[in-house]
Amino acid sequence: MPLSATQLCNMALARIGEMRITNFATDKGEQAIVCRDVFQPTLDEVISRWNWNIAVQRLDVAVDATAPGAEYLYRFQLPSNPYCLRVLKVTVSDTPLTDWVIEGRFLLTNGESAEIELKYLRRITNPGELPVHISRLFWHRMAHVISLRRSGSRTLSEELFNEIENKIFPEALAIEAKEGYADEDGEDEWINTGR
Repeated sequence: MPLSATQLCNMALARIGEMRITNFATDKGEQAIVCRDVFQPTLDEVISRWNWNIAVQRLDVAVDATAPGAEYLYRFQLPSNPYCLRVLKVTVSDTPLTDWVIEGRFLLTNGESAEIELKYLRRITNPGELPVHISRLFWHRMAHVISLRRSGSRTLSEELFNEIENKIFPEALAIEAKEGYADEDGEDEWINTGR
């Protein structure tokens, strides 16, 4: 079951021993204010950290009318809807483009093309889209960020960091790794075992 912003914040707050909030959007308390401050930047960080299937977006992008300057010949505006957090792959007519760099909100290249196919990680603004393994990683990371702002406890901060790095993140990666694998023949071991 997807978790709401209020539920995610309460999971993070409970993890660090803070009081719960009743409504993410309208509560006026200090906990709610901190949660609102850190929510989207922390979610962006979690999504940017790995190529999560839920966040992958593909889009054709046309060349920008303004040339980028001396080093590169072409520039492409990074998507804003859905917002591009990190570029994963650039292709032109299904051929990978390897000569590119991101500067600001533009992809710069010398690869001549009027259009590129962009594969990127998109910003997720609706927490209800998050699968359980990413929700869990997110609220743990949010607990870490909130603990740094609220308590300043180095011990708690280190405990949360180690828990994320050594347990929560690897578990999320293991779950993610199980999504999207297909055998060369279009079959997998699970199907063959049942035969």
